[in-house]
Amino acid sequence: MSKKIKAQKLQDSTYEKELYALVCALKHWKHFLLGRHFKIFSDHSTLQWMKSQGELNDKLARYIQFIDMFDFELKHKKGCYNKVADALSRRPNSFALISSTHSFGVETRQTIARLLPQDETFGPIVRNLQEDPNSEPGYALSSDLLYTYSRGEERLCIPQDQWLRTLLLSECHDARGHFGFLKSYAALSQRFFWKEIQSEMLRYVDTCELCQRNKVQRKPPLGLLKPLPIPDGPAQSVSIDFTDLGKTTPRGMRQVMVCVDRFSKYAEFIPLPEVARVPAVRAAFSERWVTHHGPPTSIDSDRDPRFCSDEWQSYCKDYLHSRLDMTSGHHPEANGLAEVMNQVLFQLLRPVISPDQQDWDLHLAREVKRAQLMYNMSVHSSTGFSPYRLHWGREPRQPLDDIIDKAKPDLTPGTAEFVRRYRLDVERARANLFKAQKTMIEQANRHRRPSPIRIGDHVWVASSELSREEDISPKMLPRYLGPWQVLDTVGADPFGPSYVIDVPLHLRTYPVFHASKLLPFTPADAFPDRPPQWGPPIPGKGYDAVAIEDEWGTDPDRQYLVRFAFQPPSENRWFYRRDLIKTAKSVVLRYEAARKGDLRCSPRLHP
Repeated sequence: MSKKIKAQKLQDSTYEKELYALVCALKHWKHFLLGRHFKIFSDHSTLQWMKSQGELNDKLARYIQFIDMFDFELKHKKGCYNKVADALSRRPNSFALISSTHSFGVETRQTIARLLPQDETFGPIVRNLQEDPNSEPGYALSSDLLYTYSRGEERLCIPQDQWLRTLLLSECHDARGHFGFLKSYAALSQRFFWKEIQSEMLRYVDTCELCQRNKVQRKPPLGLLKPLPIPDGPAQSVSIDFTDLGKTTPRGMRQVMVCVDRFSKYAEFIPLPEVARVPAVRAAFSERWVTHHGPPTSIDSDRDPRFCSDEWQSYCKDYLHSRLDMTSGHHPEANGLAEVMNQVLFQLLRPVISPDQQDWDLHLAREVKRAQLMYNMSVHSSTGFSPYRLHWGREPRQPLDDIIDKAKPDLTPGTAEFVRRYRLDVERARANLFKAQKTMIEQANRHRRPSPIRIGDHVWVASSELSREEDISPKMLPRYLGPWQVLDTVGADPFGPSYVIDVPLHLRTYPVFHASKLLPFTPADAFPDRPPQWGPPIPGKGYDAVAIEDEWGTDPDRQYLVRFAFQPPSENRWFYRRDLIKTAKSVVLRYEAARKGDLRCSPRLHP
């Protein structure tokens, strides 16, 4: 119940108002409460001592005299826990929600009773039961509603009506925490029945956008393994990557540039200082690799800012005449050879460095190269040869060689027999590489799925691959963002597995993604009457902000009209710039930059 406070009582103290509310409630439910013990919960703690006051005015005395008629126990309940009464007293629109909740069952029952006689499946059964209640075993008619009985369970039969069935599907899935098919189907099938109930619930769950966007996928990742082609010989293709050692030595070295020949697996470990810009990287690569092995035909790398810079690309194109093959964003597996070599580097350094880790760069220095030599002398599992032998045509001298007296002397480099044997080694290494690559593909594809994505499809992109706004917890972000359209595939293969995605510009990310970072979007066209698939408005949470549509006012009270992702234009909201810059900085800066460069974006004053 609710009651409007009279004008003359608005000047009363809070205690008198709370006591008046108690008296009104007791009067309203007097016929239930007299003669029995009950409990009263109130968020006003001073009501606990209303009967122990020393002096009472006439108004309070009348209240206490009436209250003494009842046998109750008053308990204090903090306002933060008194949510039901607090919501009803503060939000008038809650009454509309309660009204619709009470009328939901009545309206739905009336709709079902009205549609049942005209239904193709249940209509004849209803007419037969109206003539003879025992004519249809397993069915019963009650209050114009048809029930079916199986295994001792009673279920209401639902006629063929898209709006009605979508409503029930929504109540058993959307309103119950967006659980998977099994829980949603159990909640639905325990109460209702129609012929296609299982298939429709499965399709409803599969097309739920909120589930697609927020749930972890328990299926193997998309995209079969497609390795890079094997080079024809050594010194043709090189993989490059940077790895941070996490310790700065007294000589200022902090990171290592790893260079690996993709055919012979020959590696160079080049120590670099903590801040190594493009000129330093270019000089180190020229001195340690190009000078000794020549310019490579292709260079494989990730999308490190130094490799993406115009200076490095110009150096590779104009000076080395090398082709740059960079991986898609956030997909280091494409440069797997260099990534594995990073692990080998740590494995080689751990046993030989001092406990204070101050000398790791000395083992990689150009004078020593101890770790590099240990790796290059060992036989590689893919080629069956040591990288040193494939790269230089011979094995390096080792201390163990002094123990063995060889029957035949080593071949002299440059002779015909040396060249013949070297070509034979290269052919055997290529055959071994093809065999190892085939085995690797078979092993990897056991845990992957072919990609069904095609140009023009819409996909979700893993949110971990996109830049996030400040003060946003990645644990509570949606698993996927989008959906966005696939514009093109990378390479000649129409099956990918890397695609160009139409990502909004304000996200500032490389638009190429591997299929394992994508999720095909399943539209909900089969359920046009389902509830909206976007979440509640999120003022201040900038990761969902798409763009600024309009502005009003001047600094410091300037306001922006913000459009959010996944929401219609009716959900656009006005925010002060000082608040929006904290959570959607990239969107604000992009809009203001466009406004400065385009007179059409000048401020407009609204009446």
